[in-house]
Amino acid sequence: MVRPAVPASLLTCAPAPVPPDLNVPRWDQVLAGYLLDLGAAGDDCRGKLAAVRGLVGATPAR
Repeated sequence: MVRPAVPASLLTCAPAPVPPDLNVPRWDQVLAGYLLDLGAAGDDCRGKLAAVRGLVGATPAR
């Protein structure tokens, strides 16, 4: 069995953003920015997991 090499860059996901203080003016814009950042962190992790899955020849669990 050959163990595929997985680049270190695929083994760490972007951190989730710190939840913002919504007790500020224009809190809706602050919340929108937070949600976009949270989505980007999730996309980063899902993308890296898909790349690792491709390297090891695994299929996603259902």
